[in-house]
Amino acid sequence: MTATFAKASDWGSGYEGRYTIKNDTASAVTGWKVEFDLPSGSSVGTYWDALLTKSGQHAAFANREYNGSVAAGASVTFGFIVNGTGAPQNCTVNGASCTGGDTPPPGTPSAPGAPTVTAKTDTSLTLSWPTSTGTVTGYRVYEGTTVKATATGTGATVSGLTACSDHTFTVKAYNTAGESAASGPVTATTTGCTEPPPASRRAAPYLYMGWGDPPSPSTVMSASGIKWFTMAFILSSGGCNPGWDGQRPLKGGVDEQAISQIRAAGGDVLPSVGGWSGNKLGPNCSTPEALAARTRRSSTPTGSRPSTSTSRTATSSRTRPSRTASSAP
Repeated sequence: MTATFAKASDWGSGYEGRYTIKNDTASAVTGWKVEFDLPSGSSVGTYWDALLTKSGQHAAFANREYNGSVAAGASVTFGFIVNGTGAPQNCTVNGASCTGGDTPPPGTPSAPGAPTVTAKTDTSLTLSWPTSTGTVTGYRVYEGTTVKATATGTGATVSGLTACSDHTFTVKAYNTAGESAASGPVTATTTGCTEPPPASRRAAPYLYMGWGDPPSPSTVMSASGIKWFTMAFILSSGGCNPGWDGQRPLKGGVDEQAISQIRAAGGDVLPSVGGWSGNKLGPNCSTPEALAARTRRSSTPTGSRPSTSTSRTATSSRTRPSRTASSAP
């Protein structure tokens, strides 16, 4: 199992934190407990979807009666408010490292706090992170299993990236005894993404390919002069993975055919994230950055971005209420 920390919001003197617990095993888990330490000067306030036991700076969150069973491959979340700026450290889930894998050797530093992105360019991302405890020789920044940067302090710049590309990093501290467990992840996108001119977005009616008998997009474009369509709806197809209606693949189906037809006629699309019902993508993604990275998959590389509008009219043969998804409240 893993437990991934993310800040849902930050107001300077405190923040809303969340942990997403994922069962990566082949069988269901019938209970979970996430424990971590907060630096002096920070404390847990209110919390939800878990039961809290505190001892000094140590916090232990256990499942409630309704979310203790986690099926294989599934995940649950809980949240809390921290008074102060300190990030969780030394995280464990059911007694093992929150990042999964083996326990680091004795004498290694604690896992660093989750990094944040402090600067972006077309080809680089700059990170900073809370320090580890124990003797620290330096830090390594990982993308997957690849070391992308090393540092002796609590910050580094990862260079050599491409414009408008998505990246997820973790940080590990090391000394002569070995390497710490990984920090929580951070996901960010380099700059250089292109956006269509605002004037070209004067109208973007919904086009829903999942039911009814929607008209041909090119017929609508020819008859009305409409150039933009809001493609509905992006939902979770399982975890933080998008799919049309949560069922149809992003590529290779009727939705991609409609998008290709629209673009061939000189138009473009805004994918709509959410819908009348179904498993919303937002609550299944651990951070806003992860949500943005996943929804970006729903458009081809022309640079279109997901829609957050809910007031346009559907172009299918029947109307269907819609709303967009956001991070879990």
